[in-house]
Amino acid sequence: MKTTFIILLGLSLTACRTLPVVVPDDEVLDTEVFIDPLEDAEFSGGYEKLQTYISDNMDLTSILNTATEPLVNTKVIVRFDLEKDGSISNAIVEKSSANCLACQKEALRLVESMPRWTPAKLDGKPQLTSARIPIDFTFEAFVEAEFPGGLDAQMKYINDNYNSRVTGCGDFGKLDERIVVSFVVEKDGSITDIKIEKASESCPPCNAEVLRIVKAMPKWQPAQNAGLNVRSSVRLPIILSL
Repeated sequence: MKTTFIILLGLSLTACRTLPVVVPDDEVLDTEVFIDPLEDAEFSGGYEKLQTYISDNMDLTSILNTATEPLVNTKVIVRFDLEKDGSISNAIVEKSSANCLACQKEALRLVESMPRWTPAKLDGKPQLTSARIPIDFTFEAFVEAEFPGGLDAQMKYINDNYNSRVTGCGDFGKLDERIVVSFVVEKDGSITDIKIEKASESCPPCNAEVLRIVKAMPKWQPAQNAGLNVRSSVRLPIILSL
């Protein structure tokens, strides 16, 4: 008797399994047909129930709450082992179409929280197998944060509140020197983490005055993603006439 090994590939499962098959010496292997007796593992209720589980349990809010940049639609492929009792182990992110770490974390949470599957079976006996599933994260168009009333109102606020007498360095409005301020607009529209990203070298008091008027700004209209308010980063250039 000879022992040969045949690699069997499941359609829905991606693990390769090597199984010993005993073949009589007088059989010609090139013409022999072997039938894979493996029954693939399955989510309880099938593919449609799996999609319903993902849809019902996906927590987009947790992703949006940590986002400071626009989110793009992302597909995350998770690979995991299915134990003989149908439980899930060793889940990892195999591939992600975008660098969305929050999406990857949520995809892993969804997989690790799944109820037990019906395990794969070989000749009626449960088997350890591996599987991979794609999980899609879809986000509506990102709406940027905005000063209340829009750009014109923002320009008027800066013009009305910038005090050139305090700085002694001229008025706001002409293309002479640019100060760039960065800050975060929180979900409630408040402004935090205010920094001078590009300072004026010729007028140090101007930097302090720009910081003062930005800190005194009214709450902004926060950015939105998927219809929910999210934190966002803003860079605001202010041009001075010195």
